[in-house]
Amino acid sequence: MTSRTLTIVFSSALHHGSGFGRGGLVDRTILRDSDRLPYLAGSSIKGRFRHAVLRVLLARGEKACQHGNHSAVCKEKPYCALCELFGSQFRQGGLIFTDARLEATTARLFEAILEGSGSTPRDAIVRSSTAIDRELRTARPHLLFTTEALPPGLTFFGRILGEAGGNESLLQDACKVLTHFGADGARGLGRCEYKVT
Repeated sequence: MTSRTLTIVFSSALHHGSGFGRGGLVDRTILRDSDRLPYLAGSSIKGRFRHAVLRVLLARGEKACQHGNHSAVCKEKPYCALCELFGSQFRQGGLIFTDARLEATTARLFEAILEGSGSTPRDAIVRSSTAIDRELRTARPHLLFTTEALPPGLTFFGRILGEAGGNESLLQDACKVLTHFGADGARGLGRCEYKVT
């Protein structure tokens, strides 16, 4: 089985949400493992790559199922590159994306910070935001919320396992298309660079 290293380097703060809050302190917390260290979920990475590969295929004018109003799925060979790499309900994808973890030196620093922080992690900043009324172009009343964000400059490493067949170059091209990860890209969060080696 082929194994590739995926490196994601962030140039801005990052929010990869857990879907939970922290009791009156933070409305949207970041995703953490059992040791309270932040990580990027493999399923989210796979989704970002799938969308980027679809964009590359459509830009090239190549066949790709499951997009826009085109809901047909490859049920038999020849499969489109999207189905070969990421799968569908009729075929298992050729690639497996692992969770991406902090670079080792940074992870040790985070562990030291978390060791003395009690129940509230002090490795992230909390940003306050309001919901915007698109019609009036003003802040909507009573809709202040807080988002936990990791500082800029972090590097995460993951793996992409499996066979890409003749579609290896699509992973490299997808890295050129991908510019963000996580939520609130329009608010300046999650700007990053992807690299597959």
